[in-house]
Amino acid sequence: MKEKTNPSYKQLQKMAEAVGGDLFVTPMKNMTVLVPYDLQESVRKMSADAGKTTNEYLESVLRNAIDDARAKKSKRRK
Repeated sequence: MKEKTNPSYKQLQKMAEAVGGDLFVTPMKNMTVLVPYDLQESVRKMSADAGKTTNEYLESVLRNAIDDARAKKSKRRK
């Protein structure tokens, strides 16, 4: 009986490249956001329209949303 083994990093990298992706490994799973497939094309277009990479665009959108939420929370406290 053949023993099952986990795929190596190189194998995972090759699989990611085969589907046009990049392998992303992080110890911060609870701070990582995955853009749902149905929104990915919209994000790419909006990023390009803004002249930013997708990461830059998403970071700015997230930062703005958090800043807005903080401001609303601060107004409610007054």
